[in-house]
Amino acid sequence: MAKIVLNFGLDTMVPSAKDKLIAPKISTLSAPQIPDLSAERKYLLGVFVLNFDLSMTVSNKHRQLLFNIIRKAEDGLDEYCRAAEKLRLYLSERGRRLSAYFDAVRGFEQCLAHLYQAVCCLNALTKGLDGTRQFGRNDGSILERVYLMHSEIKHMDERFVTGDVADETSFMLFSRADTLGTSAASMSNIPMWLTDAGLECAKCSIAYSELAQELRELSQQAKTLATLKANVATPPSGLQASSS
Repeated sequence: MAKIVLNFGLDTMVPSAKDKLIAPKISTLSAPQIPDLSAERKYLLGVFVLNFDLSMTVSNKHRQLLFNIIRKAEDGLDEYCRAAEKLRLYLSERGRRLSAYFDAVRGFEQCLAHLYQAVCCLNALTKGLDGTRQFGRNDGSILERVYLMHSEIKHMDERFVTGDVADETSFMLFSRADTLGTSAASMSNIPMWLTDAGLECAKCSIAYSELAQELRELSQQAKTLATLKANVATPPSGLQASSS
C-alpha cells in the first residue's frame, strides 16, 4: 500500500508563520552586514591594574569607575563577536535550527547591557570633572537607542506581570492582526530581534555598523584610560591625570 510521508520543519514554514511564532522579520534574515571586530579585541584590565601611578593615586571611586569602564569595554566587544559568530552559524545552517539564532540574540542583549553599563560609569566619571554626558534624552543618538533597547530587554518581565499581552488564542490574534491593528512587536516572543540591517525592538533600531563603531570608540577610550599617567605633582582629590 502506498503511503504519503509529510515532513514538517522550520524550513517548511511559511514566512508569516515564522515571523509570528519565532521572532519578527526572522523570515527575511538572510545576509546581515556585520562588521568583523574579532581582531580588535583588547584586554587592558591588567594594564590598568599594573599602572600603579594612576590606580593607586586616584580616588577609590574613580579607580573603580575606570576599572569597570575598561572591563565593560572588553565584555561588550567579546559579546558582540560571539553574537556575530552565532548569527553567521544560524544562516549557514539555512535556519533549520533555532539555537544559533537565539544564541546570537542573547549575545547582542549582553553586548547592549555591557555598553550601557560602561556609559553609566563614564557619566559618573565625568560628573565630578567637566559634567559631560554621553547622550541626552530624545537626542536620537546611538547611545540613547542603546539605553532604550536595553530597557526594553531589562523590563520584559513587566510586560507579563502587568498583563500587557493580548489575551486570546494565538490563532485568532495572528489571523486578525492586520484588521486589529496589532503590531508585530506586541505579539513578539522576544523584546529584541535581528534583521539584515541590525537590532530592532518596539521603540527603536540600531544598525550593526553603528554598534560596531560605538564599541570601537569605547575600546579606544578604555585603552586611553588604562594607560593614563597620574599628575603626581598635585595630590589627586579626584581624577588628576593627563593622557599618555
